[in-house]
Amino acid sequence: MNSAGRRSFWLYTLALVAFLALVCAPTVALADNVTMKLEQPTTTTNPNGVYVDPYPILINGVTTTLLACDDYNTHISVGEQWNANRYLLGDLDSSLADTPKFSTFGTAITNDHTFDDTGYSVLQMYQAVALLTLDLLSNPANEIVDSYAIWDIFDGPPQNVAGALTLAENTLINVKSGGVSTNTLSWLNQNVYIYTAIPPDGSQEFIGLVPDSGVTLMLLGAALVGLEGLRRRFGV
Repeated sequence: MNSAGRRSFWLYTLALVAFLALVCAPTVALADNVTMKLEQPTTTTNPNGVYVDPYPILINGVTTTLLACDDYNTHISVGEQWNANRYLLGDLDSSLADTPKFSTFGTAITNDHTFDDTGYSVLQMYQAVALLTLDLLSNPANEIVDSYAIWDIFDGPPQNVAGALTLAENTLINVKSGGVSTNTLSWLNQNVYIYTAIPPDGSQEFIGLVPDSGVTLMLLGAALVGLEGLRRRFGV
């Protein structure tokens, strides 16, 4: 199959996966309150001496879920418990009583980075973080670079790893420019949760899949082929 044929095949696959996920997507209330507890991470520490995503979080004292932390600069400890607002990624496109940790609703987010992150909406930045989160959940070998790319989008950590800034910037660019399909973004909006602490500076913020969303690792891998293409294209 030539390169054009491969692109067409993957575009078709992405559209099919997104359509099936949208049909099977659960209905979730707009923001609900949950309790969260950090359990012992199983990921190895990276060269900068901190655990990378994902982190095992006990939700409501019942279910342990692997979530990605999008906040590098807030410290929490194993066993720490807090309350959080949980809502769908797509809810960022509507009025919320409690907005994400790194935003004011309806504005762009501006941080100190070596790339220009102005001009992106709150929703676009969280969609980029969602893509990176799903990639590290399905590809453990990418946990370090994906984690730092997530942190670069919101926090700009004092240390970094090779390729993370490039991956962060180009994921944002592709979310905004149409490099990520509308169907894929719609799927993310309905199948990804954001957990923002109450108050927002009371703990780290987390992001992850809606439980029982019907997504297998096989389908997830197909949905992320576009991100892997970005990784190859930019040498990340």
